[in-house]
Formats: sequence, structure tokens, C-alpha cells
Amino acid sequence: MCKSEDGVYVAVITFENDVLLKLSDEGKLVWAKGLKSEDEDFHPDLTAVTYGEGYIFAGGNFLAKIDPNDGEVLWCKYPFSFGLIKNIWVPGDYVYVLDDDRIFKLDSQGNFTCVKEIEKDHHYIRLKSMHVSSDGIYVLGWVEDSAAIFMLDHDGNLRWAKRIAQRDLVLIPENIRVDGNIYIVGGLPKCKKLSRYLRSYEQ
Repeated sequence: MCKSEDGVYVAVITFENDVLLKLSDEGKLVWAKGLKSEDEDFHPDLTAVTYGEGYIFAGGNFLAKIDPNDGEVLWCKYPFSFGLIKNIWVPGDYVYVLDDDRIFKLDSQGNFTCVKEIEKDHHYIRLKSMHVSSDGIYVLGWVEDSAAIFMLDHDGNLRWAKRIAQRDLVLIPENIRVDGNIYIVGGLPKCKKLSRYLRSYEQ
């Protein structure tokens, strides 16, 4: 679910297809768009919706740019040749997409400008959430069995990484936001202070 200046957008999963709804601020239905493919063997799975630069971007195993006024699909990339999309960010002229282990950067017409797999010394890495800011891309995920934060430039090149690791700490990372400080949402015991468990990961 996401919100724009004139409505709220909600993804609904049905047995036949996934549907994107636009609701007014009062909860009234403005339009409903069924996301179907001309390829009968391809079933769209809708897992992420965001609003940016005047358009709706919906994705899962595909990525679509949608006109918020009438639900018209302006372009669609499918099937995405990776796992399901976790996050979509549209901070300006580019669209950033996060899946299990890669970041995709597209221009406003849906053309790929770069695809980067996040790697660090051949460790097993899985990604969960990202935040795109003016100074780079912050990604929350796992290295092996430890939660970790990755900081990348806008072309997906790794600048640094930090594990959130301690033998008695169990953290299930869920979301990350950056506003001068880095904020993390996850399964952290109430008695623990996150700053105690951030240690440098080899850069």
C-alpha cells in the first residue's frame, strides 16, 4: 500500500490475478486494475507498490509503471529474471528495484541502466529492504546468518557493510530508513541497544 496526493493505492491478491486499487482519502473506489499478462503461462505476483514522480510503480516478478489517473499501464517489464521484488524507490529520474540479492536501476522509460549483485568475499547474502537517499543506497539484509547493513553508491557499487552481530542477539531485519541517522525495524529484544551490536564488516 502507498499514498499519493490524491489517493491510496492497495494491492489485492485473488485466485485469478492480482489487482491494484485506487481509493480516495475517504476510502471510495476510484479504479481497479487487474494485472494480467498476454502470456498465459506467466502469472503476475504483486509484492510491492510505490508512488513517485507522479506515477505508480508496481512490481513482484514484473515491474510496471502506471498512470495514477486511470490505471493505464504505461510500460511493463516481465517476467523479471529474478526473485520477487522487495522494494521500489523512485527518488527522481531513476527507478531502483531490490530483489533477494540484486539492485536494478532503470530510467523513466523502463530501460535498465545497471544491474548489481551485492557480494562480499563470497558470503551468502540475502536482501530485505532499501532506502535511496541523496548520498547513496542503504540496504538491510543478511550476511550468512547475521543481519547486516550495506551502503552503496547510486550505481550499486558497495561502499561499506556492517554486520549487526552478537552471539546472544537475534535480529530479523524488516525495514530501513535514513534521515541523517539510520533507522532499522526488526525483531530486536527490548533490552538490547542496537548501537552496542554494530561492528565493522570488512570494507
